[in-house]
Amino acid sequence: MPVTGLLSHRHNMHLISRCNYAPLILLDPVAPNSARKGTIVVPTFSSHAGGAIYSRRRQVVIAPVFSRLPPPTIIVGMHRSGTSLVSGMLSLMGVYLDPAFPRIAGDARVVPPGPLMRKNGYGEAHAFRLLNERLLLWAGSDWDSPAAFLEHRDRSLFERRCLLALQSATFAGLKRDFLEGVPRAQLAALAAWGWKDPRTSLTLPYWLQLFPNARILHVRRDPDKIADSLMRRVSLPDSSPHPASLVDRMRRALSDPAYTLRAVRRRIGLDPAQNRVAPPILDRAYCHKLTEQYVDECIRYRSLGDRYTEIHYEDVLLAPRTLATQIAEFAGIETTPRGIERAAAFVTQDNLLAPVIKIGGETGIRRGQKAGSQPLMI
Repeated sequence: MPVTGLLSHRHNMHLISRCNYAPLILLDPVAPNSARKGTIVVPTFSSHAGGAIYSRRRQVVIAPVFSRLPPPTIIVGMHRSGTSLVSGMLSLMGVYLDPAFPRIAGDARVVPPGPLMRKNGYGEAHAFRLLNERLLLWAGSDWDSPAAFLEHRDRSLFERRCLLALQSATFAGLKRDFLEGVPRAQLAALAAWGWKDPRTSLTLPYWLQLFPNARILHVRRDPDKIADSLMRRVSLPDSSPHPASLVDRMRRALSDPAYTLRAVRRRIGLDPAQNRVAPPILDRAYCHKLTEQYVDECIRYRSLGDRYTEIHYEDVLLAPRTLATQIAEFAGIETTPRGIERAAAFVTQDNLLAPVIKIGGETGIRRGQKAGSQPLMI
């Protein structure tokens, strides 16, 4: 069996046999077809000026159910920048992003999420978020303190561990939890899909090894407004995110017991490595610095050409129909005037026409309340 990489065949097989994840099997498109079959490759990556844009010469093998899907649209951007709003718009136009988001048909309209859901974010596929959280925690990081993860991200062993985790998830957790919202008979006809999680702004180099032809939709917002939103969320009562359901907690514990143990130790303060002072989100200067880190990570992918685009939250509020048309075209979907109007109504809250579908059992406005054109603020 041909082996590409720095490790010997015996050492390589020993490494894989002791790994808790599925083997990282890579196809080398440069090699002849006769040499590609059964090749096990130790991943090698190349750096790009300004950061690590990983070589697309080799692609990680993923579960067939994902490899048969069209390339995903990945929504990235700083927290509180409007990624949830854009995710909701795309979902209403037919992009599959979140199993919990209602599938819309006919003349049905959606009442936007209420204040609590807007505060904590929505339109987010939990399976992808949990994976991203796991990768950050392995480096001792969190969404609001990414420095340690960014320092570890390009280290060979850490890269390999993260890639193995993501690859294995396509055969198990992602396949089970994310695709559960699509009937098996409809998977082959799924025209557009993707996910939204601001943490992907940091982990994207790994995800692009699984989905090298993905489209990257970067949502930006005025840094001052982001800081206002972050500080407002922290200062509000009950500002913690929605607790995970019992099923989510059990799945997380079973899929990665070590992660769960570290999280428990961190929560009760018994893990010195994780016993850090909470980042000063109430410090405006810190919020600006954090936003700059996220934006810098995202704009590196401008080099992807027409597979990368940026939109601004403020533009979505000013011209929701125009932006809905633009993001639909970028995601590669054919939408209808009805779909565009539905997405625009989601932004303006002008959506009291029956039938009404609620998101998460919570409504942004009540039936009978006067409809206006106030934007869906976050």
